[in-house]
Formats: sequence, C-alpha cells, structure tokens
Amino acid sequence: MEDYIPLNLQQGHFSYWLREYNPSAIYEHNQPRKPHELKQFVKQSKRIKTVISEVAQKSGRTIKDVEQEVHMLLEEIGHKFSMLSVRAVGLVARTAICRICSGIYINKSGLSQLEDLMKTFPVVLLPSHRSYLDFLLVSYFMYEFGLQLPVIAAAQDFMKMSGVGALLRQSGAFFMRRTFGTDQLYWTVFSEYMQTQLNNGDAPMEFFIEGTRSRTAKPLHPRLGLLSVVMDCYLTGQVSDIQLVPISISYERTLEEQLFARELLGTPKPKESTRGLFAARTILSTNYGSIFIHIGSPVSLHEYCQQLGVSRIPHSVVPRHMPANLSAERKAVKQLAYHILHIIQSNMRLPYTSLVAAIILQHVCDDDDGLTIGELLEEVKWLKQQIEGRGGQLMCHNDLETSVKLSLNHLEEAVELTSSGRVRLRLNVNHQEHVEVQKSFAEVMSMSLSHTHLDMILAVSHIHLLLYQYRNQLLHVFSVEGILAMILNKRRMIDYRSFFMDFSVLCSSLNKDLLLPQQPVSELFPSLLWSMRDRGILTWTAGAISSTPESSRTLNFLASLMIPFAVGIWLISKYMLSRDGDGAQTVSLVLKDTQFLAARSIHAGLFHCYDVLSLDILKNAMQSLMEAGLLSRSITDTDEGKERLVTVSDRPGLQRVSGIVGTYVLPEVRVFDGRSTPAKL
Repeated sequence: MEDYIPLNLQQGHFSYWLREYNPSAIYEHNQPRKPHELKQFVKQSKRIKTVISEVAQKSGRTIKDVEQEVHMLLEEIGHKFSMLSVRAVGLVARTAICRICSGIYINKSGLSQLEDLMKTFPVVLLPSHRSYLDFLLVSYFMYEFGLQLPVIAAAQDFMKMSGVGALLRQSGAFFMRRTFGTDQLYWTVFSEYMQTQLNNGDAPMEFFIEGTRSRTAKPLHPRLGLLSVVMDCYLTGQVSDIQLVPISISYERTLEEQLFARELLGTPKPKESTRGLFAARTILSTNYGSIFIHIGSPVSLHEYCQQLGVSRIPHSVVPRHMPANLSAERKAVKQLAYHILHIIQSNMRLPYTSLVAAIILQHVCDDDDGLTIGELLEEVKWLKQQIEGRGGQLMCHNDLETSVKLSLNHLEEAVELTSSGRVRLRLNVNHQEHVEVQKSFAEVMSMSLSHTHLDMILAVSHIHLLLYQYRNQLLHVFSVEGILAMILNKRRMIDYRSFFMDFSVLCSSLNKDLLLPQQPVSELFPSLLWSMRDRGILTWTAGAISSTPESSRTLNFLASLMIPFAVGIWLISKYMLSRDGDGAQTVSLVLKDTQFLAARSIHAGLFHCYDVLSLDILKNAMQSLMEAGLLSRSITDTDEGKERLVTVSDRPGLQRVSGIVGTYVLPEVRVFDGRSTPAKL
C-alpha cells in the first residue's frame, strides 16, 4: 500500500480541468500531426494504394470509387482529438467520479516507469475491462500527472450515441466495427490507421485486450485482432520496439452490478444510447467505494519475440503491402495475449467485497439465519490469510472489521444485516417453497415447472449472481488449486493416475471459464501436487494421494469456487445427450433449454447452485465441449438469416466427461471399486 498514491479528488472541477496542460513525456521521434493530416498520411501509404487497386480490380469498380470509400472509412474510424472537448468531457466525468468514489489510488512506481517509457518508445496501454469507467480512468490519471493523453480504440456502438459519440471522438476515441467479416478494405484501412500512429508515436494507444466488459468479473479470453496489428507493426520493421503496458483496475463496487446480473440471466444488453446514459444518473447517489489502478511492468515486443524465436527476417524480403501470414507469428500473438492477461490478473487488488461475497455464498443458505458478524469476521480473516499466502493482494486501507462492514454496505442489494446482528441473503421468497424432495435426473427431464416456481428461482438466482460477480475476483488466486480440491474434496483418497486423468478432463472442461496457466497439464499437475503438499492440504505416499484431516476447511472453500462451472458442463452434457437423437439444434435453443433444466434441477433438489443459471457459464461450457471435439457447431441459412447449430459429435466421449464431472458436482455419490459414481443418473 505504501507505493499507492491518491488522485486529486479535492480540487474544484473547473479549476482542475482548466489548468495548464503541457505533457512532459512525449515520444522523442514524434512529429506532431493534426487528425486530418494523419488520415491524409494513411491515404498516401503504399499499402492503401495497393489494396485500392486490388479491390477495384476484383469488384469491377473504378479506382476513384474505391478511394472515396477509403475516405469514408477513415472518417468513420478516425478520431478528431481536441483539448477543448477533453476538458468538457473531463469536467462532467470528474464531477461524477468524485460523487461516487471514496478514493482513486495508483501505484507511484508504475507511473514513474510509464513516464520514462513514453519518451523513448511507442506505448500501448492495455487496461482490464470491468466497467465503462475504465475508459475514463486511464485518461484521468494521465491528465492528472501531466502525461500525454491516449488515443483509444472503441467499439462502434459508442459512435452511434447522439452527441456523446462526437465528444468521445474529439476526446481521442477512434472506432472499430465489432464485425467486418472478410472485408479486406476495411481491415487494411483500420490496421494502417493504427500502425501509422504507432510508427509516428502520435500518442499512446489504448485498447482492451478482452474486447468487451466482463459481466462476471472474471478475465475474458483475449481478442487477438488489435494485438496482431501491433505485432505486425513491429515485425514489418516500422518501429524498433513497442512497449505494452498492462493496467489493472480494481473496483470495490462495480457500477453495472445490477445490469450484469440481469444480462447473465438472459435480459438483453441495452444498446448504448444517450438516453440510457442520462437514465443511469441515479448511480450518482450511491457510494461505490475505492478504485485501485496498478500500472504493471511493461512487456517489450522486441524482447518477447526474441524469447519466442519469432524473427523479423521473413518480412524483410516481402514488401510491406504484401504482409506475410506466418503460423509462428499467430501463435506468438496468442501467447503474448495470455501473458498480458495473466499480468493484469496478478496485479488486481482484491476488495473485501470479494471476500465477503465468497464467504456468504459458501456459508449462508437461502433458508437460514445467516452468519453473525463475529463468524463472518473470523471467516474473512481466514480467507485473507489464504489469499496472501498465495501471493494475492488486497485493498488494505482500513482495518479488517471496518473493511467488512463497508463491504456489507457495498453488497446491500444482495445481503442484509438483521437487527439481531446476523448477515443473510436479501430474499423476498422462501427457499423451502420452491425446492422439492430430491429426484433423479430422468425425473427432472420430464417434470414441469410452474411460472411461480420459476420466478422464485430466478429471484434467488439474481441475488446469487450479484455476489457471484464479486466472488469471481478471487478465481485467479485459487482456480487451478480449486480443480484439484474439487476432486480431493469428494474422494478423500485417490491413486495418481486416476487423479491426473480426472484433473485433465476438468481442466479441459473448465478452460473457457478459467484463465488457466498456458502450460501442458502434464507439467502443471505434479507441480500443483507438491505445492498443495507443502501447504499441508494433501499427503502423497506410494502412488496414493489423500487429503489431510486439517485440510477440510480449505478443500471445501476451494471446491465451492469451482462447482458452478462444473455444474454448467454437466448440465450441457446431459441435455445434449438426452436430445442427441433429435439432430442439430440452434445454439440459442440449447442455452435456453439448459437454463430451464438448471431451474428444474434446483427445484428438484438435485443441487442448489443458483449461479449456473448464468448464461455465461452455460455458453462457456458449450464452447469448451466444442473445443474438446465432443460437440460440433455449424451454420445454416434460414428465413431469419444465419443460424448457429450444435450437435453431439462424440457421444462416448461426452458420456465419459458427463460421468467424470458428475462425480464431483452431484450431492449423492456411491463408490464402486475405488471409483466414485454419481447417484441417481
């Protein structure tokens, strides 16, 4: 905490934004250009002229016609940076931020290093993306500390916001279509626009490597398009190096928590609009706590490519307007993206809201009186020790008791503190009213569910998903151990081979939900066993691995983090196996029906994992099974347009995965010949 310094939230808003601004850290090779001069430079590049000729020849259009399209694309894409607009947007943004935040803190060492880098290299800023505020916060701290403001790659959705889109463009945003298919002209113009700025060092560039906001507070798997443009700029010799700067932005409370919970249950994401922006002004009456910004150690593209053995030589014999498309480079971009995401995650500062949410989800049932404050404090203290023992870092600007009580205030939409001093879920329904005696899966598939019971389950699930967003912030600390713990928690003793096989299946199945280390499972597994043995969680003798008597608390907690994702895999598997004879189904129908199956399973008492109603969990489960080759996806044309279809491609393999995962998620287990078998399948 000693390295963190607060941003200035005390100075008057007008005087703050009208003060003199002369950025000190300017790239030494920069030649200042106005936005229209940048576009003109792009138009004159040999690469653009070549693609204009190719498109004209292929489409039968005139050169002039294609040149006009390039001009229109640049007007659509390009920013129109104006310091006047920056001050106007900043005035409104800072007024709002000061009302909703208790404080914003940034690591001083990272700030100093960034300032030095910006003088010598083109810099790309890569923040985490958990909230719309991320857009503002990077520019905010750059302005406060006199650093050159970045240009920001933004989704085209924002461009369509009346008035707001123009202001964002004038504040340095340049816009990218979310999809452009095989449009060679668009991609070439967009990438040339990016690379021209990097080459000249016009300004630091900023984009979100995850592409979009995470609705679950988990890191999303990276989008590689923009990073590949940056990599190509280096490999084609336009610059000697580019410095990639990971930035971790941690929130004590997320502005969009309610919106995200509704979206996870299936409510369509509202389109970005100016009207929606004004409707969201009610958040200004809420305290969202503190924000911590950590500027991570930069990644040098030159050094990273050298480590991976990726050479620029192949590009030296190919004209730049004829880019090489080498598999080694595509692999390097993917490795680099995951490397950056792991840095971002490791530098996140965990708020106490995440600890409190995790404890409540594990210990507080929907139909009990909850925990006393004393019990909650004891559990949070234990969890804090577990996190710090694994290298995790917390927001530590208050003592433990104050932090926990503030967290309960931040979680007020999901939990309540009763007059008797007990913490419980804030529910308007009785859990017992919508849970029946446990049924078999076959009975669940054929049972009906009334609208009343479904509404009750969705109401409880909404509360769970509010807490789920905060608990997920702990996953990067515990995820790999959690998979091992889920196995060991159910099967207190297991032989090495069976342990490894089940661990491999679970890692493959949960790959889309968790940001696992990018190394072979055969290397990861033994190192984890040694690590957990050193922590006293397991013993390993004569090929048999067993949990220690004192590890029960740890195993229960670690397993509880993993169970929702494993249940998602099990439900998708069971649903697809039950419908295999019906042929291919649309992806949207599979997700909708599996979500309803999850609600029926909860109603039948098969499990009590409300988080699994999250469409994010079900989508990731389906994607993991596709990547494992157990499901296959195709696209077909319908009257309404293109439909994505999914079908079982490996029924025995899917049955095997369903059986293994079911072992660890179903409440009742029978054991035969040392192997656990799910009951009531």
